[in-house]
Amino acid sequence: MAGPPFHEPFQELPESRAARAAIVRLVEDEGLPLVYLVGPAGSGKSHLVHELVVRWKLAHPRAVVTRFDAGQYAAELAEASDAEAVPAFQARTRQGELFIVEDVQHLSDRRETQQQLLATLNDLAERGGRFLFSSIYAPGQLAGFDRRLVSRFRGGLLATVGRPGATSRRLLLGHFARCRKLAIAEDVATLVAGELEATPRELYAALVQLETLSRVERRPLDRRLAARWLAARESPPRLAPAAITKVVARTFGVTVARLRARDRMQGVATARQCAMGLIRELTALPFGEIGAYFGGRDHSTVLHACHRYRELLAQDTGFEQSVRTIRAALGSPE
Repeated sequence: MAGPPFHEPFQELPESRAARAAIVRLVEDEGLPLVYLVGPAGSGKSHLVHELVVRWKLAHPRAVVTRFDAGQYAAELAEASDAEAVPAFQARTRQGELFIVEDVQHLSDRRETQQQLLATLNDLAERGGRFLFSSIYAPGQLAGFDRRLVSRFRGGLLATVGRPGATSRRLLLGHFARCRKLAIAEDVATLVAGELEATPRELYAALVQLETLSRVERRPLDRRLAARWLAARESPPRLAPAAITKVVARTFGVTVARLRARDRMQGVATARQCAMGLIRELTALPFGEIGAYFGGRDHSTVLHACHRYRELLAQDTGFEQSVRTIRAALGSPE
């Protein structure tokens, strides 16, 4: 499910105020070395991380920022290990002044990766580095983790991002509508915010769907249209991975068989990352099921592919246009 683009300003809410203050302190306060950000999926943690990076680069123009999601970190370490290039991986990941790993819960039971992360923490801490970690779980709730790593997480500042209440959801809908230059009446925002106990990511997706419905039907986004959409979403249609993969393959000029095979050629890899990212967004299937569909790939590989998919969307206009084409063919704009 696509979230609000990071170029849109972060809307501070009562549920995220303390977390945002922690981000500011991490940039400004020399005595605060580590922040552990916790909140449910889609609550805005990655948007806060993005704001941290922007603030950090403004405050420290020459400083190096090292940022991973946990799956990407594990996948790149595994690749380095296979290539007997772990020292090079260590040199690359231990050179920055700010070190970030998102969704650390995905490192559960990955003992070697955890040991590498702990060593990186110790190394950078000796040189005055600062850290941010995010997760859907508090440190004490992390299962399958080295107790020393959990202790380091607990030693930092715990900053919580909560699910938005009805008032905050209404504020968010108004904020997202202004960012998209979309007019939304107060009664519509109140209705949707009251009916959808949703995260910011889900609210943004809901607004995009309402906007699309209004445009397709050539009628205003009024309370009647919103009520009908809310009723219909109780049993939304689900796209099958095979249907999504077929359209991706056709768009990129490769076969479905090659996308699902263990082919590492760059052209195929990009198309496969696109297919995995879209399947995750459009079906919300677990990473493990997506990996099984693509030749038995593991959770971390799919997580890394989804991360790369989001990067390409933000950085490559040709890739973004291809995704728009795929979405239109699937009947799922934006």
